[in-house]
Amino acid sequence: MVSIATPLATVTGKPSHLRLMPLGRFKTPSVILFVLYAMASVILPYFALLLTAFTPYAMTDLRRITLSTKSFVAAITSTNTLSAVGNTVLIGLLAPTACILFGLLVSYGETRSRSLYSRLTGYVATVPVAIPGIVFGTGMLWAYIATPLYATTWILLLAFIAHYLPYAYRLTTTAAMQIDGTLAEAARVCGASRARAWAAVTLPLSRNALLAAWILIFIFVVREVDVVIVLATPGTMLLSVATFDAAQYGVLQTAAVLGLIQTVILLSGILTARYVFRTSLKDIGI
Repeated sequence: MVSIATPLATVTGKPSHLRLMPLGRFKTPSVILFVLYAMASVILPYFALLLTAFTPYAMTDLRRITLSTKSFVAAITSTNTLSAVGNTVLIGLLAPTACILFGLLVSYGETRSRSLYSRLTGYVATVPVAIPGIVFGTGMLWAYIATPLYATTWILLLAFIAHYLPYAYRLTTTAAMQIDGTLAEAARVCGASRARAWAAVTLPLSRNALLAAWILIFIFVVREVDVVIVLATPGTMLLSVATFDAAQYGVLQTAAVLGLIQTVILLSGILTARYVFRTSLKDIGI
């Protein structure tokens, strides 16, 4: 059991309990508002996607609508769809992992060192957050158009790492600041090297926050459109851009199917983090 009494270090073994407050006469209006919100923002949009995915023609008159699996099967078995799913899963796994690793390196230097170099790397890691995604993607395009990275999956991976490094850096820094440095210092007094103390003390205590940061960046990457819309090619298409293209060309059935597949991937990642790794976005305050 560890209890730290510093302003920033918050690692503690003390349990905390939420205090329930009765809503009283506001209970019924609150339930009604919640149901209306859920219907308008979640249930109706996804119902429309499901309906569109299983209809041969787009129509709004539910009395004349006919259901068919032909469009759904054609979209889900398409080689373009399978390629987009593979690329999305690959980038979705690699980009958050690389972001967290780089974020850990930068945040470790900032929280454990006060040198000018550490502060400078922190500033550099934060710069991409001020650049719009479409602008950043265009810059990546012109920077690497004459290199072997152009029109490959690796340029997408590099773009995602650079664009989302600020989030990883800030989240890993917050996690590191919650661990009092005296814990690692105690390990070093016992003979551990700086790297061993970090790996054996700081990293395990930050596990839940790091996993939550990973899943947050995973969500951002899978649904991102702006950064990759100018970088993706037919061979490196991601689901987000493929969905956008299908909607732009009026192929609404394909767009609906791709959107549903994208949702399944996102939900799979969130449920895996919640029930396999026992973490959630609450561990980073979301």
